[in-house]
Amino acid sequence: YQGSIDGRYSYVYNGDFNRDGVSGNDLMYIPTSAEVTQMLFTNQTVNGIVYDQTAQRSLFEAFVQQDKYLRTHRGQYAERNGAQVPWRNRVDAKFIQDIFAKVGKSRNTLQFTIDVLNFGNLLNPSWGKEKTINATQLLVPTFTSLTTAPTFRLATAQGQIVTRTFRDNISIFSTYSVQFGFRYLFN
Repeated sequence: YQGSIDGRYSYVYNGDFNRDGVSGNDLMYIPTSAEVTQMLFTNQTVNGIVYDQTAQRSLFEAFVQQDKYLRTHRGQYAERNGAQVPWRNRVDAKFIQDIFAKVGKSRNTLQFTIDVLNFGNLLNPSWGKEKTINATQLLVPTFTSLTTAPTFRLATAQGQIVTRTFRDNISIFSTYSVQFGFRYLFN
């Protein structure tokens, strides 16, 4: 059995928000719901769909509401490595059967094994899944001058505007696998 969080991460701006010459490391301010209604967004087209300012405000607010960390830290700056990937439980199982046979004066053994990796996922497809973060850089800021408020665009992942914090990692880490083994033990 292995149970753990799969990591920690920080919510940061996509770009150089504080204009210090380094991109992607400026911790994001998590606006209150009232502040979201005042944020400025530029129109953005994703897969032929135009998202205007109202749509992006609504999508951003919905994102914050579905994210446990953002929802509980509104009106604050995100903490460095303050958010965490969900807890994951993984159970591996091994089944062994020995068959003994006496050949002459020695005892010989046939051993059959079945290893089931991520056994919980075999029992229930929603168990043992690894989660991947869709985006930690949710807002892409644009500045028109040093004195104006920034305008934003929402981040995209896999060709879509990000609407959920996590997605299933579709790989061998999230599915079960079975391995059969055979050994002949002799003295």
